Amino acid sequence: MRDSLTRLVGAAGLVALVVALTTVLPADALDDAIAAVGNDYLVVAVVAGLGLLAAIGRFYAGRTSTIQQATMPDPERPVTVRPLGDEFDESLATTRIHVPVVGRAARRRLHADLRDVAIRTLCRVDHCSRAEALAHLERGDWTTDDDAATFLRTDRPPQPPLTTELAALLRGDPWFRMQASRTMEALLVVSNAGGES
Repeated sequence: MRDSLTRLVGAAGLVALVVALTTVLPADALDDAIAAVGNDYLVVAVVAGLGLLAAIGRFYAGRTSTIQQATMPDPERPVTVRPLGDEFDESLATTRIHVPVVGRAARRRLHADLRDVAIRTLCRVDHCSRAEALAHLERGDWTTDDDAATFLRTDRPPQPPLTTELAALLRGDPWFRMQASRTMEALLVVSNAGGES
């Protein structure tokens, strides 16, 4: 309804504009119109009436029942992200990874991930290439923690004697978890020290 009323008023306005622009009225046309009507107030009343009709049309079109408002989209919701280090902690918390023979593949994957993080951290902190960072790992001069340096020195995790591994497992602090945690702490120290410079 509102669209048809808007189109009707718009079309009437265009017709009136075209007539006004294309028609040349003689100079005495207004005097002739007043004489034909018989009163100049009547001409003003007709013009005012047309204006009143246009105002009523706009008033009708602006009622709250005819207004179409845009609807707000659903607000954005925060994306839930796991805390940093959560996967690392979960990996170390599984019991399978600490069983001497059974968890070997899982230990190798976690060791490779730690080694990759160490290389990327050294590249970022020391502003060196990947090959130079790998040389730092192999020399063990990237940290002052000898256990962490030894843990990442080679491509494979170090294998302590089976008795050492079993004794640590019986104490409740498996050897691999202890070494991996110390290595991660050493990496955090290196990363934080690089962030300060």
